Amino acid sequence: MSQYPHGSLPGEIMGTHVHVPKRAWYLLRKDPGFLKNWKSSKADRPYHIAVSCLTRGLTDDQTVTVVRIWHQKHGHTFSEDNFRTWDLVAAAFRATPFVYRHMAKAYWQEVRRIAFDPRTRQHSKLRVSYFLMNREQATAKEIAEKTGISLKTVRNCLLALQDSGKVVMTEFGVYRAVRSFYWDRATLVGTIDDGYVWDGDEPLLYWWGQEINRGLEDIKTGVLMIQCYDYCRDKAVWVLYDGNQEFNKACPHPDESEWVVNEDGEVVENGSGMTFVSLFPEFGPNDIVAHRNGNKFDFRKANLWVSGKRTWATVKDEDVDYFGQLAALCPCP
Repeated sequence: MSQYPHGSLPGEIMGTHVHVPKRAWYLLRKDPGFLKNWKSSKADRPYHIAVSCLTRGLTDDQTVTVVRIWHQKHGHTFSEDNFRTWDLVAAAFRATPFVYRHMAKAYWQEVRRIAFDPRTRQHSKLRVSYFLMNREQATAKEIAEKTGISLKTVRNCLLALQDSGKVVMTEFGVYRAVRSFYWDRATLVGTIDDGYVWDGDEPLLYWWGQEINRGLEDIKTGVLMIQCYDYCRDKAVWVLYDGNQEFNKACPHPDESEWVVNEDGEVVENGSGMTFVSLFPEFGPNDIVAHRNGNKFDFRKANLWVSGKRTWATVKDEDVDYFGQLAALCPCP
């Protein structure tokens, strides 16, 4: 038996050696660059192998084990301490965006599956949470009336959302959503004051280039379509806009946001309430934008026009001499 098991160096702590399941090896072999790096004996290959391991979901200990096997295969000495200090840190820095993108993509695929399939277990829970996310607050009865979900189911959903910290009761029977762009799945951390804050390590809080809405493009006419979920009427609708249409600099790519249809039939960004039509720079905040063909989900340039202006109530300041009135009430001796 070797004096230094698992390929560890003299003076090094017992090396990490864990089981790497067949599923992990299968995922590694699907990486087009893994086998090439695995067969090469160049000194920089462990870094590339580590990137493959991390992007395929292997843990740090599994990654160290795979790299240790590579060293034994090619007859190289292996220092786990140096590998963890340098190569593994560098590989994690490079692999993190790919891992987060994969996790975010998987998350949105699951959300769309739940939204567009009424038979899924959490379908009602998603609809209730979406309703509250786009309302200041509401009662269980209001939610049931607007969504058509039974009152008993709504109450059960509210209890589940309360337990996960995504919904709070502002007063008896009145509920408010903890503003969460990511429905009830992003990680929240409890605080001392029984409140909740975002977990800074939650991958879904970052943008890694994933598409949130399911989009299609009409090649012939240059029209883009985004499939949005109408959570009150429980159906999918298609939002249309031109491929060369200009958007505000604050949101140049609408497919990066989750657009839903609220109880009023408006297309809004889920959680913020920003309307889709407000993204177009040619319309001002006071403009009333109408659709020529009557389709309120058709936002193509030729279909939008300003039908009027909104007027806001103004408060007129009265010219009152309050100082003189105060002096009259308190006459000098």
